[in-house]
Amino acid sequence: MPRLYRINPSPVEAISRLCSIMRDDDACLRGLARDFCAEYATGSSAPREALARLHPAVRSRVLMTLYREACGEGRGSLGYEHVRSVMALLSEGETGSRLDLPGRIRFVMTKTDASFLTEEEYNRLTGEKGPFEHPLSLGLSRFDNFDIELRMGDGVETDGKSPENPDGTEKIKRTNEIIYKKSIKANLAFDRIRGNLFARSRRPGDRYALCGVNRKVKKLLGEYGVPVWERDALPFLCDDDGIIWIPGFPVRDGMSPAEGERTLEATVYLR
Repeated sequence: MPRLYRINPSPVEAISRLCSIMRDDDACLRGLARDFCAEYATGSSAPREALARLHPAVRSRVLMTLYREACGEGRGSLGYEHVRSVMALLSEGETGSRLDLPGRIRFVMTKTDASFLTEEEYNRLTGEKGPFEHPLSLGLSRFDNFDIELRMGDGVETDGKSPENPDGTEKIKRTNEIIYKKSIKANLAFDRIRGNLFARSRRPGDRYALCGVNRKVKKLLGEYGVPVWERDALPFLCDDDGIIWIPGFPVRDGMSPAEGERTLEATVYLR
């Protein structure tokens, strides 16, 4: 304090005035954050594009408001480092990024929105029940969130596309009363499958040989806008050499059947 008195003869009054100004500024910024949430937010989500236009001081308060909305009013508060981590993730702009926060809340980035989700909401969206790995055999194999059908074919189509189904996907309804959101098809060179054939969830460090490039799966899914809640539930078809096919993408380099080769027709049904 003696040093403060040498700088300013009335330090207590000066600090009091500064605190008053800061309270007024904070009240203004909180008001701007409330106005933004009233116009743009849906529950604990807001459009990424609109968030990016905000001043960082307003953006941080919007994010804290959305977090409290996800937690339930009065049940959670983000610390300084958590807010900085969310702000940094938001500025990177990678679709599919996520961050675990206190209170079992996850911050997730879709192609259009930034959302704070409870663990239960996130698991309900993704169908996530932890990592999975299932052996496959010819015929229809049923699992929790998807079914996979394998049958020997003639190799006419090599990527699941047809004039009636140009993107390799289609919405279907099965006659056994199970309704699927989507079916995705691909043909594989049967004799080039190495060892065991199985379906598994994605793993850290996964790579996929596609169009002559060994791609990082995480980056590939982000570039193509695969929703974050679909990624951990999406079954990857694999053999002992790695990933053969990610549904929605072409098969691994070297796995498309040539004319005359035995073909394994694979269909993934997503619920």
